[in-house]
Amino acid sequence: AFDDHARATGGEYFPVLAGLVVTALARAGLPLCDGGYMATTWCHPISEFRGFFRGWVEQPEPDALLRAEVFLDVRPVHGDLSVDVLDRILVGGGSSGQFRVQMARAAVRFTPPLGPFGRLRTKDSMIDVKVAGIAAIVLLARLYGLAAGSASRTTLARLEAAAAGGTLSRAGAGNLAEAYRLLTGLRLRHQVDQFSAGVVPDNLVRLDDLTDEDRRRLRDGLRLVRDVQQYTAMRFSTHMVT
Repeated sequence: AFDDHARATGGEYFPVLAGLVVTALARAGLPLCDGGYMATTWCHPISEFRGFFRGWVEQPEPDALLRAEVFLDVRPVHGDLSVDVLDRILVGGGSSGQFRVQMARAAVRFTPPLGPFGRLRTKDSMIDVKVAGIAAIVLLARLYGLAAGSASRTTLARLEAAAAGGTLSRAGAGNLAEAYRLLTGLRLRHQVDQFSAGVVPDNLVRLDDLTDEDRRRLRDGLRLVRDVQQYTAMRFSTHMVT
C-alpha cells in the first residue's frame, strides 16, 4: 500500500520491488501462494485498499469473505504510511451481523473427522491435522476475536482477546488455545522428521507414530473443536444463510 499522492511513482516502483522480494523468497524455498495473494498482485494506493475492504465487509460474498479473512492477517512491516483505517474497517465488520454470520459459516465448514462416540476417523491411520482442526481453530479465533473488537494478528492473541471481551468463555478460549498448540506441535514435529528424512513436508500425521497420550489429547482436542463449531452454528444460525 502506498500514499495516493505517490500513485504514479508508487505504481511503478512497488510492483518491481515486490517482484524482487517474492522471487527471492521463492528461491529460498517459500512457495508462491496458489491463490495469488502476493505483494506483486496486491499493490495499490491506500484509497483503493479502503474501497476493497469496505466492499468485502458490506457485501461478504464467498470470494469477498475469503479476501477479508486473508487480509485480517496482514500487518505493516515498514514505512510511515498509516494503515490503521484498514484495521478499523475490518474490526467494524465484526459488529456487522451479515459479515459475522458469513465468518461463522466459514468457521464451521471444516469439521473434525470424528465418528460415533467421538472416535477418530482416519485413512490409512493418517490424519491431516491442518484440515482436521488447525484450520477450524484459526477461523474460530478470527471470528470471536473480531467480534470482541480486536485487531490481533495471531490465533492465540485472538483467543485471548475473545476471552477478555466475553465473546468466548475463558475456559472455551483456553481449551481452544491448548488444542491449537497441540495440533501445531504435532504438525511441526512431523514436518521436521520429514525434512530430516529428505521427504517433502505435509500435514498427514500417522496415528501409529504417536504415543497413547498424544492420541488421547488429539482426540479430545478435536472433540472440543467440534463442540465449539456446533455452538457457533447455533449462535449465528449459520443454517439460515447460503
